[in-house]
Amino acid sequence: ELGLRKLGQHFVGGLRETIRGRVATFALPMLGQARFLPRIPTRFASIRADATVKVTMVGPAAATLDFTDPLAVGPFFAGVIERALHLAGARAPHVELTERVGGYVLKAAW
Repeated sequence: ELGLRKLGQHFVGGLRETIRGRVATFALPMLGQARFLPRIPTRFASIRADATVKVTMVGPAAATLDFTDPLAVGPFFAGVIERALHLAGARAPHVELTERVGGYVLKAAW
């Protein structure tokens, strides 16, 4: 699990090394965490037709991301979200993973 989380974090770092990745992540610091997270379902749908995510803001510095996903890649996406939150300005982002039948839930706080 830790390996997949680290892979997700490194994936975002590597993505930023590409032109397309720089364009995709350029606005993160300007958007901030609370405006970035609600945009995830649209972005996620563009890369994964077989999965969905619902984002619920549960406070000024917390959100729940509920993934319906046939693949067991929750730790990877936990790492992706942690790194993206960091790029959006979070000093100490933390993402808690709970796996469930048919998907997983990420609880993000920053």
